Amino acid sequence: MSVPLSRLGPPPHQVWDYFRTAKDAAGKIQKYQKDESHNAMWCSFCFNAKVEEIETRERNAQLLDPSSEVRVRSAIEMTVYSIMKPIVGKVDHGLKHLLKDSCRIPVNSEVKSWARRTLAERSNRRKENLVPLSRTDLATDLGVHPFSPSGPPHDISILDRISGVPIRVADLQVADMGSDRTPKRLKTSHSLNSLDGNIATYSSQAPSALQAEFNADLCSLFVALGWAWDGADQDIMRTFIRKYTVYQAPSAYTLSGPVLDQQAKEVEQRMKSRLSGKLGTGQCDGWKNVARTSVVSSLITVDYEPYLIDTHDVSAERKTADNLLNIVIMNIMYAMMTLEVTVIAWCSDAGGDSASMRRKLVQRYPWLIVLDCWAHQIHLVVGDYFKLELPWIEYVDMATEVIKWFNNHGYANGLLRAQQQSINVKILVLILPVATRWTSHYLSIRRLRQLRRFIEACVALHYDDLVESVGKTKKAKDHAKKVLQYVQDGDFWKGLEKVERDLQPLAVAANLTQGASTRLDQVLLTLANLYRHFSDPKYESSVRIGIHASLQKRWAKNADIDVFVISVFLNPYIRNKLFRPGNPRLTPIEIYNLCTRVYKRIFPEGNCLDPGFHHAFFAYIEGVREFSADRMKLDAFKAAYDNSGTPIDIVSIWTAMDDHSDSGRNNFIKLAIRILSVVTNSASAEHVFSQMGLTHTRLRNRFKPLKVHKMVMLKMDLKRRYRDDSTKRLKRKFTELTTTVPVLPPSESSTERPVSTPSLTNDTRFTPELTTVGSTSLSDTSLDILNPVPTLTDSERFHHVTAPLIADTMADDESLYTLPELSPSPDILRTVPLPSGHAGPSSNAAPGPSRNTQPAITEANGLNLGNIFDFTKTEDFVTFSWNGGWTSLEGEMLVYEVMSVGGEVGDDE
Repeated sequence: MSVPLSRLGPPPHQVWDYFRTAKDAAGKIQKYQKDESHNAMWCSFCFNAKVEEIETRERNAQLLDPSSEVRVRSAIEMTVYSIMKPIVGKVDHGLKHLLKDSCRIPVNSEVKSWARRTLAERSNRRKENLVPLSRTDLATDLGVHPFSPSGPPHDISILDRISGVPIRVADLQVADMGSDRTPKRLKTSHSLNSLDGNIATYSSQAPSALQAEFNADLCSLFVALGWAWDGADQDIMRTFIRKYTVYQAPSAYTLSGPVLDQQAKEVEQRMKSRLSGKLGTGQCDGWKNVARTSVVSSLITVDYEPYLIDTHDVSAERKTADNLLNIVIMNIMYAMMTLEVTVIAWCSDAGGDSASMRRKLVQRYPWLIVLDCWAHQIHLVVGDYFKLELPWIEYVDMATEVIKWFNNHGYANGLLRAQQQSINVKILVLILPVATRWTSHYLSIRRLRQLRRFIEACVALHYDDLVESVGKTKKAKDHAKKVLQYVQDGDFWKGLEKVERDLQPLAVAANLTQGASTRLDQVLLTLANLYRHFSDPKYESSVRIGIHASLQKRWAKNADIDVFVISVFLNPYIRNKLFRPGNPRLTPIEIYNLCTRVYKRIFPEGNCLDPGFHHAFFAYIEGVREFSADRMKLDAFKAAYDNSGTPIDIVSIWTAMDDHSDSGRNNFIKLAIRILSVVTNSASAEHVFSQMGLTHTRLRNRFKPLKVHKMVMLKMDLKRRYRDDSTKRLKRKFTELTTTVPVLPPSESSTERPVSTPSLTNDTRFTPELTTVGSTSLSDTSLDILNPVPTLTDSERFHHVTAPLIADTMADDESLYTLPELSPSPDILRTVPLPSGHAGPSSNAAPGPSRNTQPAITEANGLNLGNIFDFTKTEDFVTFSWNGGWTSLEGEMLVYEVMSVGGEVGDDE
């Protein structure tokens, strides 16, 4: 028997495609609580995400405790039905849920925009039926002018839009009609200096929910801006709140106590929502605050974004590896069980207790990739360089003295600026180095050499005036003559050239390895590029031998060799094209063995013996089928990231290929995602300590570590939620600076510049004109006479920077332990010759070891750092491992410049 169409009803709304229902024991669809008219429904996106969270949690629990079991998906779904609160089965409720931030819709889904449009359309249809007639609408229906003095005819009837009943216009009151005119806002004006009794306050108070929201927002404001909590109790703050809001002013105790605690809990919930089911690298480091309290902070980095998870007060504990291990295990359990993050690696600094902790941690959890901080390892290489006690290092203090003298004397500084203005270029300033950062000394020397010709011109033309400008005392004049003698000394500039040449690649490497998104492959390529740089014969043999030995020592001692090598191979833009031909340890089958060995280690329950894994590996190495550059959209990804000005996210390329199956082919993809998601430094912990130092100051030194932890965690969360574009403004200004300023012509032996990177203009034809500058008179130097002689203090001398680096290096040498088959080969200490055909320093050929003259590569030394790569492929090394560090170093130069002049870098800015 057919059912009449009139009884079938309208088709179900499209919103039901995104929700699911459940059946009760009787097989009927569950109703929503006591509502017999509407079904209970669950969002499919949230439901599936919760199921995956529980699966991940149970898998993580199995990693920590092999005796625990992972339930089948159907059993987990029954659990989710019981713990997840359902939604009433109404279309509007479903649409509103899809629009919530808490809904787990994929980022690239169009469902949210569809739900927004649909909800707006439904709302507009209701308004058309429910809004009362306005004077304009009524006049339009009656065919008269809306503001006619006579008004509408009284004898006309109209139909009500809802009921359809005729209504006489004469029965309508004009006051009942909607008005098209917006009432004017009442004007009030009061000063904050008004007496409390004269302040106009709102007659009604805000509901408790709104008051709580106001308190939370005010707490966030205090934390974000670094305001003192007692500011909430100041009269001006309470008066401001009473005058302009309906809310009660919370006390400082309330804001910094229960409100801050609640904010911290909400941050934790947001962290869980964002991080659940993702891969993360744990990081930890120690710090001592101004109150001399020792703390250990731990973070988890997910999608290259750090999240603070714990700050532990260890003041009353012994600083041992076992105690640190207990803290790390506790934090791993918290990340995996509470935040539901799959912890894939852990990184710490190079301290003795940290090194011992890492060894014990990997023994306990063999599937975990445990790393030393590679940013710190580069600093140890720098320490090894300073241990060489090279004679030209003494020129660094002389350079600092020249910079300080010019910066402290307005007349000399004015002459330098005027000399630059004489040829219409933007003004560069001398940068005084930061006493604790060796990279700032490199940048200050680089800037000094850029201004060499201008400084020499000033001294040549105004020597006597410069000496007289410092005052009448013999001490000041003698010091001025000494500084000017440095400027006139050719050996001084030659020494600075060598310092810049040696420190430049090390500074680029330091900036590269300390990034929050530095991957394993980037670290290995950076080490290899340093090895290649210091193979050039323009470096003295002692420098080449010392740097090569230091790099090999760090590589053999601290690197997880297998993981690092396959990380380069799993970069789809590189694969195996940079590996050295003829190396028996890097043949396709040997690389396959590396991949299977690492897979078995980090996926204990996985299966890499499936033929699909083998087929996927060789399809990838050959670049065919789904692993071809065209199918992987490598060019499209590169173009998109180049247009955005951000480095390529290699992990996103592999993630797009993941079908979430357990096939051998997909296991190879999971291996790539796991390896390339690891972050290789603990620099994020240093950034957190910087934030703690800005929060826990000498004036606010009574904070407990837990409160500081909550404040910093909230501040980091606010920065993620309210990102600004201030860095973009700096970059725009920096680009202008770096494309218009002429600099010192480089010598033939200067360190090579990276390809396609922003760099200062290098015009070898430029020589500044010796221009007599008369715009600054001696009468302008009265302040210089009152200034003390700007000699270097002991803390400003370069040995205060090099001594800690050398001490760290020596301490690291004492704890040296040898890994099997990875000890440095004696061949590494030999001077590495250039490739065959290289004519010497003046040749344009790329520096690097020669395959024709080096000892043969064997199974024993095949994975030594100098034997892994083909160093003749210079452009590839620059593209893959150098440009990012160079750009970061250029940005650091801008920061120091702004600090030196208070943001003023040119008259036309």
